[in-house]
Amino acid sequence: MSISAKTYLIDNGSLRPQAVLALRQLAIQLSSKLSVQVEAVSLLHAHKIDADQLDGVPAKIVKQALAEDIANGVNQFYLLPLFLGPSLAVTDYLPKLVADAKQQAPELSVAIAEPLIG
Repeated sequence: MSISAKTYLIDNGSLRPQAVLALRQLAIQLSSKLSVQVEAVSLLHAHKIDADQLDGVPAKIVKQALAEDIANGVNQFYLLPLFLGPSLAVTDYLPKLVADAKQQAPELSVAIAEPLIG
């Protein structure tokens, strides 16, 4: 069993390429501060943006990123919601995605950080 870990910086998601590129820039800066690779991932929508508008790199959503990383042997995740407060996206939808992933891979360890405020 693999013990590799992934850290995701998660926003709500957008259909605007600028939002994805900005999230990626924040993830790069956070990676530098933490000395850990942080990947920019959205909850919804961003995967619909044409990769040509994102410097050729398709955006990922949490459900997709979890599935790919689990298939590649990752079993530990740190999820950092980039949300001001505890919206339903963070308190309801994200935990449901994690629960679904754990049904497929019960050995998963997933920590979800608190939102920025509250």
